[in-house]
Amino acid sequence: GTSGPTVIGADVWPQEPSPDGRSVLAVDFEREPTGFNRGAELIAVDLESGERTVIDEAGRRESIGPAVWAPDGRSVAFRLSVWESDPAGRPPWPDPDHEMPCVVELGSESLCYPSLDSTYTVDWSPDGTSLLAAGPGSEPVRVLETSGEARVLLPPDGSEEIRSALQEAGHGDPIQFVGPSYSSSGCHVAA
Repeated sequence: GTSGPTVIGADVWPQEPSPDGRSVLAVDFEREPTGFNRGAELIAVDLESGERTVIDEAGRRESIGPAVWAPDGRSVAFRLSVWESDPAGRPPWPDPDHEMPCVVELGSESLCYPSLDSTYTVDWSPDGTSLLAAGPGSEPVRVLETSGEARVLLPPDGSEEIRSALQEAGHGDPIQFVGPSYSSSGCHVAA
């Protein structure tokens, strides 16, 4: 556009622009002595001034990200990964002990949903009343209402219609539904 680039930092992973286009949501990484990169802070970077605002911070054995803005720009949903060991002492490989969706309203404490452990990605519904939460192929795609209630949208192996359509197209059986996202109408989900 008409403005110059805004440099947000070498250890910052941009997530997405805010709904109003004034800032970018990002994760600020911290490199541990073990070489492990941990998402330490969830930040918003003002695109005009470059000023950073911390939205949430991860604990010592935690990592934040990926993250997405709510449609109204007042909340952020993100994945919180938790390890039993401190990543500063030894690399926490191969996988976190827990991965759960969390929501933080700007200026408030985050609310996490440990009952949806093994969540890799989250996506807001267009009206901001629910999230899609998806994880490994052994887990279903779930809809998480802002009230905290979760329901299965798609079982791990898909529905009979989806299995038939994939087989007819020559793709075989589904093994994982990756990165599901809502359509702008909220009537469809792509994965």
